[in-house]
Amino acid sequence: MEDNTLLYDEILKNGPSQSTLHIVLTRIKDEGRSNEVVKWCIAFLRVYPKDVYLRMLLAESYLDLGLIGQSETEFVKVLSYMNDLLAAHKRLAEIYEKQKRFKEAEAHAKIFLAHHPEDSDMGGLHNRVKVVEKAAAGGAEELDQEWPVLPDGDDESLVAFATPTIAELYFSQGQLDAAVATYEQVVEEHPDDTASAERLLKLKDQLKTSLSGTAKEYETVHGQEERLIAVLEKWLPRVGEIKYG
Repeated sequence: MEDNTLLYDEILKNGPSQSTLHIVLTRIKDEGRSNEVVKWCIAFLRVYPKDVYLRMLLAESYLDLGLIGQSETEFVKVLSYMNDLLAAHKRLAEIYEKQKRFKEAEAHAKIFLAHHPEDSDMGGLHNRVKVVEKAAAGGAEELDQEWPVLPDGDDESLVAFATPTIAELYFSQGQLDAAVATYEQVVEEHPDDTASAERLLKLKDQLKTSLSGTAKEYETVHGQEERLIAVLEKWLPRVGEIKYG
């Protein structure tokens, strides 16, 4: 035990890597020397202030020593770091949705929504998966399938299917104008639905950007055609001279 103590002290005094630091401090804690773990964790957190594992070790060691208040403070800090990392669940949900891996997308969306229930993007994903779940429950189809095919975006269809879920299904199929029209109908019928109103504004911005990009592309192509015609008109007389010269 004494040999281990000297060895651990030597390692810690010589600036170990984070992975080595975690291993050594965990072993010291397992040997029941939580007071030493507290000392070293406080020291190294000055160097690695965002090291969640070190912060957890410190919180657990405080708890071992009966220092409830200090332990609570450290656990609260750990949770604040974890909250910053929750965006990973959102990104994975979006990736899995694009890959049509709906079960996995829903799992990550639920975790994110548990902490951020106001998020309209994940709320929309959650609604889309629910539609597929209902379809799967009615037959032998699996959850991991393509989104249901929606009716054409005529006015009567939009009125009949005007719900946030259907709007998001239109969006997932690339029918941005139909999604906007459906959300407009939802907001008109339910003016207190702030989530749909916010989503509508976001989709309108996307539609405006999309239309603007298409217009610019047309202007660029049209401009190139005009320049090409001008060059041809300039050279045609010369081509005639060369041919009949």
